[in-house]
This record gives sequence, structure tokens and C-alpha cells, in this order.
Amino acid sequence: METTDENPVNNRTVSSENLCESLFGRKSFQAGVVPVAFFSDYNCPNCELISGDLLEIEAEGMVHLKYHEWPIFGAPSETSARAAIAAHQQGARRMFNRRLQRTSLVPTDAYLRELAEAAGINSEQLFADMASEATTQELRTSALLVQRFAFPGTPALVVGRTIVIGTIRKATLNSLIAAESDEGPPPGC
Repeated sequence: METTDENPVNNRTVSSENLCESLFGRKSFQAGVVPVAFFSDYNCPNCELISGDLLEIEAEGMVHLKYHEWPIFGAPSETSARAAIAAHQQGARRMFNRRLQRTSLVPTDAYLRELAEAAGINSEQLFADMASEATTQELRTSALLVQRFAFPGTPALVVGRTIVIGTIRKATLNSLIAAESDEGPPPGC
């Protein structure tokens, strides 16, 4: 039995009623738009491959993409995840994603300030948002979804009704998206 607390920060599960919104970032979708949830870690080399393909597909308008930061490779991964979530609040998530995925540097405060400056966002706000309860809650929700789906590691995707564990390339992903588009939105979405 699933139980939820009235305070979402204290939730230990994601309720079935909120699954689509928690997983895909929306409660409903237009016909032909396939919801995709992408679980990744910035120290996962295969996540970068899939991320690039997903960005190209998203630009074509075929999918609604929801990122889920899943920092499983230690403190640097968590710092990067928090930075990406915080950058999203200022409209710079994609830029942070690309830069954080393509570097072997540890995400120090100085490096994150440099990224914020390059993205044209407020670095002080970035650091405040990284430490915020909202960011912690987003990470917690992603972790609860990981538990619910029993993902063994990154990368992991939910494409409509289909779960993909591991690396998938663009041609296969496009085929999957086409099949999911024909089926319509997942139940409850």
C-alpha cells in the first residue's frame, strides 16, 4: 500500500495519482507527443550519448523530455545534479547539461561560477537554488521513481509506456517513439 504525507518534502513514495506528473513533468499530453523521462548521472559516459540524441529528437517536437538527475557516482555527481536543477530555474539547464557532461573537472564553486557567467545567469542565485529544499525535493522525487521502477543504474529512460535500461541510439529511440506515439499517452496521463 502506498502512503503519502501531506507535506511533499516528507513523501516516501510517489502516489499513483501523481505518477505522470512526477515522472514526465506534466499530467497530460497532446496527441502525437511522447513523454520521455531520462534518468542520468553526470559521470555516466553513456548518458551523454543518449542526452545528445534526446535533445535532437526534442527539437523536432516529437517528445516532451523530463530530466531526472540521479547522482549515483558520489559527491561530484550530486553537485553537478544540484547545479543543473538550479540552472533550470534560470533557464540554463541545457547549457549546464552539455558543459557538465563534457568535462572531467570536479564541479567546484569556481567552475560553476564560470558556467553561470557563460550562461548569463546569476551565480549567487544558482548557489542558493542548489542548496534549496526545492532542489532536494526534486532529487528525492527522482530517487523515489528510481526505486519504484527498480532501475539498476544509469542511463535509464521511460518512453511513454516503455522502460529502457542502458544505452539506446537515436534510430532505435526514434522507432520506439514512433510506436509509442501510435499508442497514445500512457494510462493516467
